[in-house]
Amino acid sequence: MAALMAGEVDRMNALVTRFLEFARPSPLRRASADLHGVISGALDQVRRGLPPGQDSYRLETEFDPLLGKFNFDPELMERVFFNLALNGVQAMPGGGQLRIRTRLRPGFVDAEVSDSGGGIASENMESIFNPFFTTKPDGVGLGLAIVSKIVDDHRGKIAVASEVGRGTCFTVTLPVEGTTR
Repeated sequence: MAALMAGEVDRMNALVTRFLEFARPSPLRRASADLHGVISGALDQVRRGLPPGQDSYRLETEFDPLLGKFNFDPELMERVFFNLALNGVQAMPGGGQLRIRTRLRPGFVDAEVSDSGGGIASENMESIFNPFFTTKPDGVGLGLAIVSKIVDDHRGKIAVASEVGRGTCFTVTLPVEGTTR
């Protein structure tokens, strides 16, 4: 009984923490950083959360070698890519492929997070970034709302394309002012 209570306390603490992260404006701590390193760190966190011996997941990256360091908040961006990658893995309960790809274009970088999961139903597409919208039985509905807020705070954009039964692709577009090689 004590273990059950402790688990519920931890779950409530996580819920309150996520709500506060969404509701409380957090100032950006911009620094010249390597987006590829940030994405790799987020993927490492997701890998550590997979069950032992889980070989049915392929987590891959395809990084644009021309992208250098640029100014953004590395801690918040790691949260963005962790949430997107975790959602992708959760959309593939039997395993599948998660790929994160970056592409540099004049003034911007696009980072695509795509999965081979079940996709998002068309009637849910307009609501996925709304706070408290979720289709997961144990979900809170703040993950994508927080992701969207962080991207907006960076003067970026987030877009989603999905096909039921074939997977989903989130594209995060960020300005790359202050790029260094």
